[in-house]
Amino acid sequence: MKVDARVADLDVSFINVYAPNEGRQRVSFYQRLGQVLTACHPEHMNILGGDFNCTENCVVDSNREEPHFASSAALVGVIAGSQSGGRVENTPPYCTAVYMD
Repeated sequence: MKVDARVADLDVSFINVYAPNEGRQRVSFYQRLGQVLTACHPEHMNILGGDFNCTENCVVDSNREEPHFASSAALVGVIAGSQSGGRVENTPPYCTAVYMD
């Protein structure tokens, strides 16, 4: 789900995701998410959150290794591709926020 809003003279896009549980479906989901993020207005602040059903970094974000490496790689690719001038915050234990300036 994507919601565009204007907050105190700032255009913001809120993107909420719920990724599939099955690994191969997550890879497709993340590829589509990358397309959605690429299509976001470049001057909006984009805030991405939700349940990714995957960890970006199993050492930092989990107490076990990611069971589907392709999903993890796809998620890292989406996050890296969406960081044009932005920052990523991992808010333990369950949230990854991507802010794009």
